[in-house]
Amino acid sequence: MTWSQDPMQEPPQQWGPYPGQPGPREPQGSPEPPQRGSGRGWWQVPTAAVLAAALATAGTWTLAEQGVIGQDEPAQSVSREPAEGTPASASAQQGDDSTNQPAEAEVAAGSTPASDPHWSGIAEKVSPSVVAVTLANGAGSGVVLDDEGHIVTNHHVVAEGGPIHVTLQDGRSYPVEVVGSDPVTDLAVLELEDGPKDLQPITVGDDKDLKVGDPVMAIGNPLGYAGTVTTGIVSALDRPVRASGKSPEEPVVTNAVQTSAPINPGNSGGALVDSRGRLVGINSSIASLGRSADTAGSIGIGFAITATQMKNVTEDLVESGSARHPQIGVRIEDGRVEHDGAQLAAAGVVSVEEGSAAAKAGLQKGDAIVGLDDNQIDGVWSLIAQVREQRVGDEVSLRVIREGKEREVSLTVASEAKGEATAEGGTP
Repeated sequence: MTWSQDPMQEPPQQWGPYPGQPGPREPQGSPEPPQRGSGRGWWQVPTAAVLAAALATAGTWTLAEQGVIGQDEPAQSVSREPAEGTPASASAQQGDDSTNQPAEAEVAAGSTPASDPHWSGIAEKVSPSVVAVTLANGAGSGVVLDDEGHIVTNHHVVAEGGPIHVTLQDGRSYPVEVVGSDPVTDLAVLELEDGPKDLQPITVGDDKDLKVGDPVMAIGNPLGYAGTVTTGIVSALDRPVRASGKSPEEPVVTNAVQTSAPINPGNSGGALVDSRGRLVGINSSIASLGRSADTAGSIGIGFAITATQMKNVTEDLVESGSARHPQIGVRIEDGRVEHDGAQLAAAGVVSVEEGSAAAKAGLQKGDAIVGLDDNQIDGVWSLIAQVREQRVGDEVSLRVIREGKEREVSLTVASEAKGEATAEGGTP
């Protein structure tokens, strides 16, 4: 072997998505949920990466620095309008022009969007594209994708099933059906039944254009306060986020946008937009220092599924009702490798699946993967997250250290075989 095992790489795990508002909450001191794969398993799964908090009002995925968070306390029954003077948030108002064209905010004359965003104009233009999602047991948020009535939200928001309604920014409410839901990526697509003709789809931007420090706005339905907007910056990019829930489903792995914009339970499925009002992420989880529902809430570390992954998954869900999950076919573990006199964190290849994309590309047992395209790979979860953001059929280049020498390995991302997407038996 040319790399050494690194047992410190795996991030803390946390409670994962809970659909809607929960019934009885978990008692404090609940036992930690079992790990669903130690980072040394086959990763075909689209699971895992850095702490997160599913933001449905019924249960936020929260990350604890040590230990696990219990389920969030049910939100109180509140009016659709936020209370006057609600700190760190504002209720977005309906603009005068309701059209079925994608919403793109106008920028105030003389301002530079990246450094001086016109947030009130952005909120006015984008808020009609964000909806409140309500179920019998809870609530979340959603984003209008097109004028045909497709709405994206988080899987954990709608996972419990039952009648679902969405409420538009102007107060109109409609029943929706689930077109498709993918627990692996925590994304779902809803469709309005006999929806209005004046739906305003959001403009989808390119998260690849984001830079750390860029201003962003989160829009959603936290704790039932519909139309709430909060602002912050991009705190980090390509952040591997791992979250798991009470269900036996796989933990979710996301190559996330980290933001300081306050995000709270109920924001799940809502929009993260850039300084021009373009969608760059779907808010899905938060980190928390608390160990129970009593202390779960925004501490300025929130995570959004990238617009890139959202587009890949929702296109599959709309077309077929299910999502394809990319894989390359290697069994990996966290490790470190020596290169040019320095130690590098890496994803070490334990074995290569016969006939897989990795095998065809020449990956070998003992290889240390330290990069994918222009992105650094520092362990199991970052490689899983990066692969999961690709589309099946994409060409990627892996940076590999083999016997002390660096080499590039190009391969075509494949689709996981049916029934193999588990932490124990999958492959990335």
